[in-house]
Amino acid sequence: MFGDLVACGVLAVGSRPAYAAGVDDFVTPRQLAEELGLSDRTIRQWLREQGWQGVPFTRWRLTEVQAAQVRSHFRRLG
Repeated sequence: MFGDLVACGVLAVGSRPAYAAGVDDFVTPRQLAEELGLSDRTIRQWLREQGWQGVPFTRWRLTEVQAAQVRSHFRRLG
């Protein structure tokens, strides 16, 4: 069956599976830092203080809603 899908051109190499849709919709502390003119360390420290880090030593991936909260906080201070 897998071979049939490839032969028909249904399966594209490098395509993202359905469960990975929206993976690129995340914002990183580095992206926010560049946008806000801060260090990414400052952003990460604030995120930790808010209790947003679920698992230590993992990559930060913020939703657009969370990113908006970070922007709001640091723009208010600036």
